[in-house]
Amino acid sequence: MYNSIINPNGRCGKIKKLILFIILTVAVSLPCYAKEPQVRGVWVSTVYNLDYPSEAGISPAQMMHEADEIITSAARAGINTIFLQVRPCCDAIYPSEIFPFSQYISGVQGQQPEGGFDPLDYFIDRCHEMGIELHAWVNPYRVTVSRFTSIEEGLATLSPAHPARLHPQWVRLGKDGRLYFDPALPEVLELITDGVREILDNYDVDGIHLDDYFYPDGGLDDSGSFELYGGGFDNIGDFRRDNVDRAIKSLHQLAEEYNTTFGISPFGIWANRLSNLSGSNTIGGQSYYDHYADTLKWIKEGWLDYVAPQLYWEIGSLEGDFETLLRWWRSATEGSGVDLYIGLGAYRADDADISSDWYKSKEILRQLDMIDLYGQTEGVVYFRYRSVTNSSELYEYISDSYTKDVPDPSPPVFYTGGSLTVISPMMNERAVGGEYIRVECRGDSGSALYAMGNGSFEALAIRGLQYSAPIKTDNDHAITVLNERSGLVSLRITAIELLDNKNSCSLYDIDCQEVGEYTAVTFHTDSPATARCSADGRYITLDISPCRSAVLFECEKIKYMVTEKKAYGIRYIFALTGPASEYYIDTYDDRIILFIR
Repeated sequence: MYNSIINPNGRCGKIKKLILFIILTVAVSLPCYAKEPQVRGVWVSTVYNLDYPSEAGISPAQMMHEADEIITSAARAGINTIFLQVRPCCDAIYPSEIFPFSQYISGVQGQQPEGGFDPLDYFIDRCHEMGIELHAWVNPYRVTVSRFTSIEEGLATLSPAHPARLHPQWVRLGKDGRLYFDPALPEVLELITDGVREILDNYDVDGIHLDDYFYPDGGLDDSGSFELYGGGFDNIGDFRRDNVDRAIKSLHQLAEEYNTTFGISPFGIWANRLSNLSGSNTIGGQSYYDHYADTLKWIKEGWLDYVAPQLYWEIGSLEGDFETLLRWWRSATEGSGVDLYIGLGAYRADDADISSDWYKSKEILRQLDMIDLYGQTEGVVYFRYRSVTNSSELYEYISDSYTKDVPDPSPPVFYTGGSLTVISPMMNERAVGGEYIRVECRGDSGSALYAMGNGSFEALAIRGLQYSAPIKTDNDHAITVLNERSGLVSLRITAIELLDNKNSCSLYDIDCQEVGEYTAVTFHTDSPATARCSADGRYITLDISPCRSAVLFECEKIKYMVTEKKAYGIRYIFALTGPASEYYIDTYDDRIILFIR
């Protein structure tokens, strides 16, 4: 997704920008279009843990909370489409029979998260709950992002179950030092198609998305493949383009079979006019010659539902002027039936110096004005999520610009116990970043109050003094819950509990059986315990206290299970195979039974 950018600072560039500013300011002769694009998307990168999860190997509960933060923040900014990177390096962020689990999820390639947690499944559920489309973003050929001096060296770093380890004869060393599958091989085409089919068979995604990683810059060592399969081609360039063409056509046919959307986000310059008369008046890298990706052909053939070129240069850039490319792509898609989304380089503002056009996202805001001015584009997509939320100027701009009908996230659940009673807030009250929730409670002097959120204790304050949870509360004492985490748009307090730290118990067995129309999940304990549960769609949260040990088990009704150790005991989050119409708990001295229907 990153492009090499030239940022000229010459006098001619400044004069051109002044002229463009005047054009954008006046523009009285140009037609007026609606400001809000139809598709308002953001890329969520998993490679290098850029966006999700924040680091490899964090708990499934933390991954759930981070997904909720991303989706809620996106929804409140008016984003209606998330392009989630589900296969960064021919691995997967979901359980797959073809590709190993990604190292960016579990920390070890091939290792599944605890309890069978499925990040893609969770993202889809939460996105659809918030009215957001989820498109599965796939990198088809890239095997590694690390660089090596030989194929053998790179293969040794992969999971034994990785298809590259199983079929090393399919792998080539790119000129950039990374490993890639050879696009010329029929077995590789079948692997790519089967991998996408697996996603469409098992997940309710709204589309399949590819970015610009086809052949690497400079190509790869595929002379043997050209000798074997390239008899009908005069040069290796046309041969390589035909290989990628066949993959795009195959995925287009597969998307049609499943009645889903298929699109590409190519490098922003198809070809320069000096190299190809059909190209743009630019001088930068060229996807037609560098990546062997003929996006113009795919548009003309109708193999795409949309194209989202990565226009990551500034207005007036010598390498790839944004205005020039915007006009070229409009012309390329006009009348084709292929929608045009503009990929915007929000990441360029991340570390921009005060002298840069990108400082405080000023360049992105100018580009959005230009898109609005020229119209005839069906959407914009920002690269990438953290770059959008890290720029308060950009986040506030799009939040104010885009009309939103955002469903509320699930309400906070306040638990009480013993003599402690929560008076306020009501069950449907929430806080937005920077706001306070005032929690009023009554309890015996010395009672301990715990506020849980995002998998950890939230900070609590009494009369303006800062404390760490837990804190002691007096009768009728007012508690203010503060949110000190930077960048969080919404605060959801998921539990307030009166705890008794003197007692403890152990869970030594869990079994699951069908009882009439119900599934009965029995938790056996060595001493009396209490339990509370709540439901949210097809997720059931069960809190058991004061038991501390987590026991994993299998149950046909439960797709996967996440456990969290809490100060009060243990929390289970069950992802059911379907929504629960009814659930309740029976409690005994030596067991707790959760009934689900």
